[in-house]
Amino acid sequence: MRTLGIDFGEKRIGLAISDPLGILATPIETLEFSEIDLVVSRLAEIISDHSVTQIVVGIPWNLSGKSSSQTKKTFDFISLISGNFEIPIKQIDERFTSVQAKKKLRVEDKRSRKKQKKLPKGSIDSASAAIILQTYLDGK
Repeated sequence: MRTLGIDFGEKRIGLAISDPLGILATPIETLEFSEIDLVVSRLAEIISDHSVTQIVVGIPWNLSGKSSSQTKKTFDFISLISGNFEIPIKQIDERFTSVQAKKKLRVEDKRSRKKQKKLPKGSIDSASAAIILQTYLDGK
């Protein structure tokens, strides 16, 4: 029983997967969001390859907890994937996950602050997906 975590964005979609026991989330990849058919196809492969039984999608509420234009786009994405996959889709607040992901990646980079390179955006997205998924797993 694995869970797929998704950090949806207009340009990139970060993905993470849980271990079979549903204890630990691990970033797996970042999809470039160009054509929705390609995204759905890749998600289908991941769901099949990893025997995914549910999906968790981060919802980008604004700081006051209200919806934004990105919140609506995320709900549209959830509607689209729910029409393609017959597995439960859970939602979780994703506020500050990108900030947390950047901090975590910087801590893992043992070089001095001056020598650290700019973080690749794809790594931030998949790390954010892992934080979203881990938050969900820890809350169960």
